[in-house]
Amino acid sequence: MVADIPEVAVAVVPDARGKGIGAALLAELAQVAADRDVGSLSLSVELSNPARELYARCGYREVARASQAVTMVLDIGRRSG
Repeated sequence: MVADIPEVAVAVVPDARGKGIGAALLAELAQVAADRDVGSLSLSVELSNPARELYARCGYREVARASQAVTMVLDIGRRSG
């Protein structure tokens, strides 16, 4: 967790993965945050989780590592879509 930045958690059931649902959830979360003047969102993900690539594609950047996990942050003002 990054101090003063809301932390999000999303999950997609295995049969629905790879269909754009995770990206759509993340985009909607970012839009709601922007609508509420929230400047950033954060999340934590295990290093071995392939969803890390999705988060990076959606604009999240790595800001910290601890053991087997990374913390990633999305700066709402930097969103491109």
